[in-house]
Amino acid sequence: MLKEYDNITGLQLGVGLLEIGETLRKTREARGLSLEDVAQLTKINLRYIKAIENDSFDALPGGVYTRGFLRSYARLLDLDHRELLSEFEKQGPVEINNLPEDHTPAAFIFPPKEPKSVKILKKTAYYLAFVIIITLAGYLFWTHIVKFNGLGPEAVKHTNLIENLKKDTRQEETAAANQKGLNVVLEVTGGKCWMRITSDGVIKFTGTIAAGDTKSFQASERINIRLGNAGAVKVTVNGRVIGPLGKKGEVIEKEFTVQK
Repeated sequence: MLKEYDNITGLQLGVGLLEIGETLRKTREARGLSLEDVAQLTKINLRYIKAIENDSFDALPGGVYTRGFLRSYARLLDLDHRELLSEFEKQGPVEINNLPEDHTPAAFIFPPKEPKSVKILKKTAYYLAFVIIITLAGYLFWTHIVKFNGLGPEAVKHTNLIENLKKDTRQEETAAANQKGLNVVLEVTGGKCWMRITSDGVIKFTGTIAAGDTKSFQASERINIRLGNAGAVKVTVNGRVIGPLGKKGEVIEKEFTVQK
């Protein structure tokens, strides 16, 4: 009598007590295998597996193949295939045609399930690889564009400097245009100078300024400047440096008006 003591459930299975198909089914279920698992591991068609478990041996291709199927199935479940075949032949004699022992795989290897932590690590690695590839592609693309346009790092810096200078100049021009009236700064640099300043027709200052001194004057419409030593005075109007109005010792009179 064929008996199997299952290590999982402790169930005693025997062909003498159960039908062959039921014996295989009980053992399979105790092993935690599905019909699909058995079909995949033994390479036996799924419908033949179902026929064996239903004891429908007339649905199988023939005696030789039936013996081979039973042998493969029994080995997969760690059953004694010789006793199983002997019991099968007692119930219904079939054509004797021994198949080689290597008809079935020597061992059945169940691939271990991949731990969840490993799956998470794989997903993280794939994501990081994707980010690195995108970053590298962006860098290479930018480098190609810079080289294609003839712009190295220094050229880019120079271009930015020029843009900043243009921006500052526009801001100064805008500020000067928005400024109301006149603002005149007189800075004495090359010796003392006598001067007279008239703002909108009113004399604001008359006297001598020593070297190093600075005077500022404002007007709504016009400023008249008379200098006794024009070369010694640097003149600035609304932030724009005019410079000396003449030579040293030269008497110069100059009027600045608001442009309308």
